[in-house]
Amino acid sequence: IMQKTAITFDVSVWELFWWAFVGSKVCLLSVGGEKNPAVILETIARQKITTMHFVPSMLHAFLEYVEQLPAAELGSKLTSLRYVFASGEALTVSQVARFHRYIAPVNGARIINLYGPTEATVDVSYFNCE
Repeated sequence: IMQKTAITFDVSVWELFWWAFVGSKVCLLSVGGEKNPAVILETIARQKITTMHFVPSMLHAFLEYVEQLPAAELGSKLTSLRYVFASGEALTVSQVARFHRYIAPVNGARIINLYGPTEATVDVSYFNCE
């Protein structure tokens, strides 16, 4: 799991603890890396990240970056990625479509939209965006 959410944001809770419950490991980015799509992509490849989270605005920036890469390069860097969770903002239909156009074909990665009013919990519901 890549931990890239600021710990002051409620979404960071599952990134900080989930890995320990499922017998995985957590990968921390260097300071500022969470805002740099190139650093995120390189870390996915180097650390063999399988699970990560994006707020939709950062997912948008990441998608814009990967759309410019040659398919072969993208394929070699995203082979480990299996699950991408999105929450904190509205996930748009176009973002899901772009995910399915550029990221999912590499290895069948899934994007899951989470929602939860923080007065109740971090995430209350999810939708598997197929």
